[in-house]
Amino acid sequence: MRSLAENEDFLGGNIGMTGVLHTNNRKLDFHPHIHYIVPAGAIEPEKRLWRRSKGKFLFPQRALTKIFRARLVALLRSRDLRLPEVFARGDWVVHCQYAGSGAPALKYLARYLYRGVIAEKRIISSKNGMVTFLWRESKTKK
Repeated sequence: MRSLAENEDFLGGNIGMTGVLHTNNRKLDFHPHIHYIVPAGAIEPEKRLWRRSKGKFLFPQRALTKIFRARLVALLRSRDLRLPEVFARGDWVVHCQYAGSGAPALKYLARYLYRGVIAEKRIISSKNGMVTFLWRESKTKK
């Protein structure tokens, strides 16, 4: 995001961002993903002025996807870390969503920072090393 933001075609400046790394989905399956909140503008370094985004989206989703995947894979490989084959060749998605003033997005992320991965009230039982818990299917909301 920073390299795109520095490009004059987009913002031509330095952006700030806040992010949270999640390692699971609602069913607590392994699903690493990152949520970022990025202001709709950047600070132009020479004049130290705020430059607003020209539209609702800062950067093209496909460009973010391609750059993120390439840089993450290169970084992991440079440290002799192997990605599971499904990650190395699979579809990668960068989902960009306009969040208005940002207050709802901050509230959403704050919930993950404040509490743990699974709330105690969702645990139904724990017997013989097996834990049973409630989870919500994201498509049906059940």
